[in-house]
Amino acid sequence: MSIMLMVIIKVRLRWWVMLLDDDDDDDDDDDGANLTHIGVTHVLNAAEGADDNYHVTADKEIYRPAGIKYKGVEASDDTEFDLSKHFNNCADYIADALEGGGKVMVFCKVGSSRSAAIVLAFLMLKRHYTAPEAVKRVRSRREICPNDGFLQQLCDLNETLKSIGHFDKKRPQSTNM
Repeated sequence: MSIMLMVIIKVRLRWWVMLLDDDDDDDDDDDGANLTHIGVTHVLNAAEGADDNYHVTADKEIYRPAGIKYKGVEASDDTEFDLSKHFNNCADYIADALEGGGKVMVFCKVGSSRSAAIVLAFLMLKRHYTAPEAVKRVRSRREICPNDGFLQQLCDLNETLKSIGHFDKKRPQSTNM
């Protein structure tokens, strides 16, 4: 089982995908079929919304023929946006995919704030990483920069989980995220 943090940047109607996994493969993708070649079974768009400079309006239907499951989260990369309301649902989606032997592509517009915050929350909620441990783990693979509001929400999550002894539980054995 593995999780991938992906960066998708729309450049002149073409999607460039940078895959960060244990093997650090790079690939580009114009449709869902190409994602299956790198083992992606689930997609989580952390920037669903209007087609503008801040969101990624993905054509959900391109994933269906390839058998890839799609989840979109309407989220803005704004310090005032409450991304934490999506933490549990997204963590469950990622965990369910991984437990089923799948690979998850998590992306947003730039790949360093919204998607990173979602992956950090997953590591905290499902893999029992503290916020600093999760950040260190992800940054060991790629640079991320969640906005200050998302960082505060992750700190709040960290304090809540700490207060209930969540981090005292044994971390699931996995060499991957």
